Amino acid sequence: MKQFVIDIIERVKTATGVQFVALFNQQYQRILSGQDDGEDGFLFLTPAVFIEFDFSDVRQLGAGYQMYEVRTKLHIVDLQADAADGTLDQNLQIYDIKNDVFLKMQKFKPTKGSEMIRVSEVPDYSHNNLYIWQQEYVNTLVANEGKDVIGGQTKAAPQTFDITNDII
Repeated sequence: MKQFVIDIIERVKTATGVQFVALFNQQYQRILSGQDDGEDGFLFLTPAVFIEFDFSDVRQLGAGYQMYEVRTKLHIVDLQADAADGTLDQNLQIYDIKNDVFLKMQKFKPTKGSEMIRVSEVPDYSHNNLYIWQQEYVNTLVANEGKDVIGGQTKAAPQTFDITNDII
């Protein structure tokens, strides 16, 4: 599972213009949040992508193999108050970023996983001064960490046959 996650992180990093990629942990929700200790949430470079995984749908395949239906949500975050084109407080750059992320992720196949397919895409308007676009992808992951060990039996080497197609 760890390599599956690493593959997705590394793939997102290849998107044009993305400055910061990390696992999702409410990062953009804590910006200037005014914590009790006087510390605000940490700052990060934008455009940024935060990756949230949902591994909750697990099916037993047999012999200890399990298949996860993985839902991967990409939180694409940009901070742009003025594009310097006369459109103050209107960020159209987020559309270029989200499209490039889509092109990198659609049909990407991480280790032990099937191709990622986008199933939803929505803007998130609930954060001041931030433009956030959320894309959700679905794919499967086959995990064999708990596979049953087959042991104790030794078998003779398989026989080989020489088959020729000579006609007599």
